Amino acid sequence: MTDMIELFMYAVLPAVVSSTALPTHDVINVTSDTHLTNKPRGPVGASLEQVVQGLSDEEPTIIVGDVIDGYYLDEIESELNMVDDMKAQRDVYLSLGAGHDYRTGGLSFDQAMNRFDTRNMVLRSGDYHIVLFSGTDPTWLHKVLPKYDNIIFMTHIPFKSDGTVELSRGWFHGKDITQPSPSPVEDVIIENLEKISYFVFGHLHLSADTTVFGKQAYFCAWDNMCTIRKGVMHTK
Repeated sequence: MTDMIELFMYAVLPAVVSSTALPTHDVINVTSDTHLTNKPRGPVGASLEQVVQGLSDEEPTIIVGDVIDGYYLDEIESELNMVDDMKAQRDVYLSLGAGHDYRTGGLSFDQAMNRFDTRNMVLRSGDYHIVLFSGTDPTWLHKVLPKYDNIIFMTHIPFKSDGTVELSRGWFHGKDITQPSPSPVEDVIIENLEKISYFVFGHLHLSADTTVFGKQAYFCAWDNMCTIRKGVMHTK
């Protein structure tokens, strides 16, 4: 299922940068906004079975935020257990989204990162490096982005551009729910923009592509997932 290439995993605490060689993958499923739940709220929320049915075989999977629904407080633990069940079936890598994965359910950012057993990390796929980022602290990015080329940058909430704002307003009742601009995270991205090949975001519950800072940007909804093959994005 996996090729032994190279993966560097970094602790989420900005003062610590450690590396461990781990298996990575030539083929990776990419999705977002699964909102795993036993109590779907209209079109929002998917069961574990629905999400798994959309995945290709047992290939590793990246979920770019809003992994669980986190809407009903008494359901959060069962939703987290669904994530654990998915991890038992395949390699799963997560970027967390504020409001559903943490805050709403009473978990702080650090608590959520621990409970989801995830952290900011860099994966290698072919000649590309996937930077999977959660949160708003740019310290880790300042350490990591200068080290790599051919970066696929993934985070939950999209950066602001004409294209992402248009997509946001089309989905979210005319509102702009992209990241605030300027911001410390946006600044470090722009400083290292020549190293970035393309972006992958979530948050907007759709599958689409647009541009951000002159680079291609993709959205991969859970009901229309994308696949990265040796670093190249394939959409359906």
